[in-house]
Amino acid sequence: MADLVVSVVGMVEHPGLLHLPPGSRVADAVSATVAKDGADLAGLNLAQRLVDGDQVVVGTTAPDSVPPQTGSAVVPGRRAPTAASGGPSHPATKVDLNTATESDLDALPGVGPTTARAIIAWRTEHGRFTTIDQLAEVTGIGPARLARIRDLVKI
Repeated sequence: MADLVVSVVGMVEHPGLLHLPPGSRVADAVSATVAKDGADLAGLNLAQRLVDGDQVVVGTTAPDSVPPQTGSAVVPGRRAPTAASGGPSHPATKVDLNTATESDLDALPGVGPTTARAIIAWRTEHGRFTTIDQLAEVTGIGPARLARIRDLVKI
C-alpha cells in the first residue's frame, strides 16, 4: 500500500508534509512533528485515522479567561475510498442520525468508532434525534466537531 501524505501545520516543531503508513492516526502525525508547549491537543481527536491529503492544524490554547484564538483541527483531504487506502469516505448523501449504522457514522470526518458508538448509545437511551443540535449532547461531540459534521447529517 502507498504511504499517506498529510500536512501538519501550526504549533509543531517540524511542520510540513509527512509520509505515514496507511492506518496512521492523528497522534502519529503530531508525534512525528513534535507539538510545541501551549499546543491545543485537546481540540484534536488523536485517535482519528488519517487519509491521504488530510491537514492537521495544531493551534494554541488560551488561558481559561480568554476564548481560544486558534483551535486545532484535522482538515479532511480527499476522502474517496480507494483499494489502496481503504480509508473512510465522506458520505455521498447525508447520514440520517436516526437510522445510521456505526459504520455510516464512522465515515463522517472526525467521528471514529468510539464517537459513532456514543451517537448510537444516545439514540438508544433518548429515542430519535429531533434536531441536529442534539448531537452536542453526545459524549465526545463538542462545538467544533458538531460544526464539521452538521452539513453532512440529517434527521
